[in-house]
Amino acid sequence: MAYEEKGWNEAAIVSYEEAIRLKPALAEAHRSLGIAYEMKGRWDEAITSYKEAIHLKPDMAEAHYHLGVVHALDGRRTLADHYLYEAATLYLKQGNRNGALEAYGHLRSLNPSRAQNVYRKLYPESKGFETIVR
Repeated sequence: MAYEEKGWNEAAIVSYEEAIRLKPALAEAHRSLGIAYEMKGRWDEAITSYKEAIHLKPDMAEAHYHLGVVHALDGRRTLADHYLYEAATLYLKQGNRNGALEAYGHLRSLNPSRAQNVYRKLYPESKGFETIVR
């Protein structure tokens, strides 16, 4: 993670790969490897890492979120919609409103009706569907 914080993504990738070699069931390492791949534009590898993180820890909202973002960047709108909605739902279950808002922001342009469902969960007291500007 220190390599990643310094912007040394290649060194971070090597370190995360080594961590996974030593402890393959460490979902957080797979997620972090996915983020490092994503930052390098290596989307197929990022997708594989995020999917493995989710396989190991299905409630890992951040892996769902990043998987949705990568699919959106790659033009796979249906998959992006699915993973971003799942991320928003998981973030809300975990009490992370900021994470849910981030997912909502991406989802809003992909699928307004699903975004509306997230909005209603974020703001149950609201009577209408409003756009949140962040």
